[in-house]
Amino acid sequence: MIKKYFLYIILLYNTSLYSQEFTCGLTNETSTNLINCVTTNFNFNNSLELEKICNDILKKVGINEKNFRIISCNSVYNALAFIYKDERFIVADQNFLNFLNNRNEKVNDYWFYLFILSHEIGHHLNGHTLKNVPSLEDKRKQELECDKFAGMILRKYNAKESIVIDILKKIPHPETDNSTHPTLDKRISAALKGYYFENNEIEKTIELYRKEIEKTALFFEILNFHRKANNAMIDYLENHKSSDLDNAINYYEIVLKSRENPMVFEALAFLYSEKGDYKNSKKYYDILYNKTKKDSYLIGSYFCNFKMGIKFNYDLSEINYKNLENIYDLVNLNVYYYQKENPEKCVEILKYGIEKYSIINYNSNNKDKKDYLNMINNLTSLYLNYGLFDDANTYAEVFFLKLKELTNSTNLDDLILKYKNKNDYESIKIKNSITDYLNNISFITSKKENYELSNNYLKKLYENFPDCSTITDLRYNYLLGENYYWLKKYDESEYNLKKVIYSNSFLKDKALLFLGHLYKNKKDTIKADFYYNEACEMGNEYACNNINKKDEKNNSNGAMELLKKYRGKYEVEIKTYIQNNENWELSNNENGKIYLDLQWIYILKDGMDKPLSRELEFKQIYNNRYAFYSEYGYTEIFPDFSYVYFYDSKNSKIYYVYKIIKRID
Repeated sequence: MIKKYFLYIILLYNTSLYSQEFTCGLTNETSTNLINCVTTNFNFNNSLELEKICNDILKKVGINEKNFRIISCNSVYNALAFIYKDERFIVADQNFLNFLNNRNEKVNDYWFYLFILSHEIGHHLNGHTLKNVPSLEDKRKQELECDKFAGMILRKYNAKESIVIDILKKIPHPETDNSTHPTLDKRISAALKGYYFENNEIEKTIELYRKEIEKTALFFEILNFHRKANNAMIDYLENHKSSDLDNAINYYEIVLKSRENPMVFEALAFLYSEKGDYKNSKKYYDILYNKTKKDSYLIGSYFCNFKMGIKFNYDLSEINYKNLENIYDLVNLNVYYYQKENPEKCVEILKYGIEKYSIINYNSNNKDKKDYLNMINNLTSLYLNYGLFDDANTYAEVFFLKLKELTNSTNLDDLILKYKNKNDYESIKIKNSITDYLNNISFITSKKENYELSNNYLKKLYENFPDCSTITDLRYNYLLGENYYWLKKYDESEYNLKKVIYSNSFLKDKALLFLGHLYKNKKDTIKADFYYNEACEMGNEYACNNINKKDEKNNSNGAMELLKKYRGKYEVEIKTYIQNNENWELSNNENGKIYLDLQWIYILKDGMDKPLSRELEFKQIYNNRYAFYSEYGYTEIFPDFSYVYFYDSKNSKIYYVYKIIKRID
């Protein structure tokens, strides 16, 4: 994420654009970049990061309102405070600042940005951005005033004196007093003077700021709505409450009625997307793209169409992904190529993004770290889909390493213990990442023929996250069934695979296929062919190729004869079994009545002669035990009609055994 920049522009080199577009001390190229940044080219999510720090600074000195906007822009190689078209700004190039901070021994990111932004806020507080100061000496004096303010802020946050000094040493300085900025020794002296400020100096600075607010009352009213919108946005990103999301949208819409603002357009595009209102989100992405022709907005428009299931008429193949500034643009461009069935391009984009953003600061931008983990997980899944298990394993381990870094965990058990019982928004995201890892690594280890290890991962998944989709959609049971099959533990395999086929799982055909393999290995060709036939009818070509054609036969007439023979009302002993972990335990044992018709089994309540509820529709048979399926469940009937088994498809953890006592009609 960090580039090596030429240090031809000194950090905090200038403070103001006097009047509307006046720049002092900046090259023409830098001025153009700065104006372009303010009007079109800014990093929305990072701006919110900086916004939060600025709010912290102002609240620390008792100021609840601000009359400037903070923007992150990675093209100005600087951090500046200025006025443009009657609006106050602070712009920070985070790539450049990160580069400076990462040289030699790094200072904590929060302290570093706290000082830099405090310095820039000091320019607005002291009225520097309203004055055209031609004298280099006066400009240096302004810089020292802002260093005092920054030193004061760090003291209020209980930073050590040495931190203030270390931060200033990170910033390039002139060696003599012939520049807009003072020498290092004078800046350290000024910052430390502010570090030991008295309260009256603080009040003096605050009073100056209040006077500036009074001069721009009408403009401030708009800024107030903008501030409320930004604060609601920050609250939403931290707590993900729908009320904060709605408030942010409403406030930004009010701001937009006063004047067009590209940052507001982008905020609304993002917020409507979060709300699931992709129609309005697309509207603002289209406005932004038509104004700027920026690839990022075109990708945003595509993603909205994708979520709405609408065909996208633009071609994104001309976009150079290496020029994209945001990690989520890479993620969404990957979706485009995945839909285009271009796995090679997907791999290329994801590997580039993973390498580029490998040094993401996990304590800063929640969306970035989420998208970064998504990229690694997407690449892992992509390799899995194409059977490249060694590559999948590599990125699964990278994913887990980043997950441990994010959570300060030492190992998998430590990670699970920290989060399995937490249910706040961020913890749920972490739990989802843990289950993603367990899903992938259990599948990878199975395909690498380490079946016991795969089962261990699946056991952790089942014991700690029983409500995750892998458990509820029975992928867990399918993979266990497959693993036990290869381990030749056929009883355990059959148990888990039958749980899949008794449901409407999307893995039903694969479970039927493996049951066919299982019975084939047990030399029971009749049952093997039954399951192969079932899987074949569902479109599984492997199953079709395994059917023993010469032994095929249709026993449906025999089933009907059996049903006709035993049609009627019976007194039965009903045993209810409930699954406890991997064992079935008897839950209830009572006598009751059933009615067997040509098509249905009915349960009869005491004192009733007519069927109360339809239990099962008969459809198929195999071997000498008759088996039938329907949307309600699956049943087996012994040929001598001594027992009837019923498996409930709506609750796969329950099955019933009806032992026939006597016929009663």
